[in-house]
Amino acid sequence: MVWALVPLATLGLASVATFAYAAIRLRSRSLGFCAAAYGLAAFAFLYLSNIGPDSSWQSNLGVGLGLTSTAIATGHAFAIRQRVQIGQIVTAEDKARDALRQRGRSRKLLADNPQLAEELKIGRPDLDTDFDDGGLIDVNHVPEEYLTSLPGIDTVLAHKIIEVRDSIGGFDSLDDMEVLLGLPPQRLDSARDRAIFVR
Repeated sequence: MVWALVPLATLGLASVATFAYAAIRLRSRSLGFCAAAYGLAAFAFLYLSNIGPDSSWQSNLGVGLGLTSTAIATGHAFAIRQRVQIGQIVTAEDKARDALRQRGRSRKLLADNPQLAEELKIGRPDLDTDFDDGGLIDVNHVPEEYLTSLPGIDTVLAHKIIEVRDSIGGFDSLDDMEVLLGLPPQRLDSARDRAIFVR
């Protein structure tokens, strides 16, 4: 309640801080734009109210803009206050989108800077790391039990992958692995998004 009253208590001058906080807490770009708009309104209010005599049209316009902005910001703050109090609600879709973004970022990092990717242990959930790679699995290095987390790979196939991998020194790609394991083409396409092959 107090947070939502800040725009009213400050005649709209602190609306920018109120909505910047909300934007950060809810990770909302639109609330960030609102914070910028309220900041511009506050600046216009101060500028117009102080460039002429008290009864000039600029001063009247500034006061009108300030009061309008204050009313809108206060109503807006009350409308979103429960969401801000609860914080961001992370849905399954949010998590999936985040994992896709992290995998894309990690793959780019692996291609652009293999040494850094190795240091961050990308694709190695078996090693201790704080880096979130989105769930990538380095087929050429992880222990057998981690291979079964890839779609389409059961314990029997995981064991066969380890045997062939150890005998040839690793695979170059998912297609290469399918050929060397004698699997039908596209048999492991469901694992393509998460499988990587670090040499």
